[in-house]
Amino acid sequence: MSGSVWATERAVSPVVGTVLLLGITMLLAGIGGTFVVGTLTDDGPEPPTTSFDLAFSGSGPYTVTVTHESGDAIGGNLRIIYNDGSEATWTGSASDPISLGETRTVSGISAGTTVRVVWVAQSGATSETLAVAEAPSS
Repeated sequence: MSGSVWATERAVSPVVGTVLLLGITMLLAGIGGTFVVGTLTDDGPEPPTTSFDLAFSGSGPYTVTVTHESGDAIGGNLRIIYNDGSEATWTGSASDPISLGETRTVSGISAGTTVRVVWVAQSGATSETLAVAEAPSS
C-alpha cells in the first residue's frame, strides 16, 4: 500500500512541470505577439511640443491674440475654436511652418468663452489640444 502512494505522488510532478512549461510558452508567445502588433500599428504623426500665449483684449466681445511662444515649429493646421464651435484656421506647412513669435488674432470672442488651440495633422486623422484659455466673464 505504501508503494502505491509513492507512485501517485511521482506522477504529479511531470504533470505540474508540463503545465508550467505550457503556461510559460503561452505567456512568451502573447508578449511577443503584442510587441509585433504594437510595432506595426501607425498612430500617425506626433503632435508638436509647443507653448502658446492667449491674450485677451477689449471689453467684450473680446479679441484674442494667440502667440507661438516656444517649442516646435508647426507644419500642420491649427484651429482656434471659440464661441461653442466657431473656428479660425491658422495654416502652416513643411516649407512654411508656424514658427516662434508668430501670432494670429481672432475677434468676436464672447465673454466667458473657452478658447482652444487645436493642432490637426496634415492628413486630418490626428488632432490634439495644445492650449486652452477662458475669455474674461465681463
